[in-house]
Amino acid sequence: MVDVVAQNLLTAVNSCRVRAGMIAAALFFTWIGNSHAEPPPPQWIGKFSNRIIVCDTKEQAVAIARAGQESSEAMLAKFRELVTTTNGKGDSTCANSEVPYLMVGERQDFGMAHSGSDDLMHIWVVHGSTLQEDFWFIYADVSKETNS
Repeated sequence: MVDVVAQNLLTAVNSCRVRAGMIAAALFFTWIGNSHAEPPPPQWIGKFSNRIIVCDTKEQAVAIARAGQESSEAMLAKFRELVTTTNGKGDSTCANSEVPYLMVGERQDFGMAHSGSDDLMHIWVVHGSTLQEDFWFIYADVSKETNS
């Protein structure tokens, strides 16, 4: 009986995580565009004041960026898929995370894509690292010209 209760609780918690992650992604892609700037240059060390979408691999971050080029719905669906996929440590392969500090590495420009609120934004997939790990994140800038 305890196993059944535990499994039901785990299912409910995971479902809430996915919904919260999707909402956070939509808010992130709406918020980060307010910065109106390119991502920091390589070798920059610092932190972002808000959460960022981070992924374990470049391929995962690129998949979200490419889905955003298709539509807002496709971007959110790809993010949802990757949030519910776990890595070898049992963590989500992508998440909306607060990173206390990072060093920026290489970046790849993906041009225009749809945000969570369906505005157009300029996006980059950027390599980041901390003392503990390497990851890839999505940086977005909403253009005033395309959304006015």
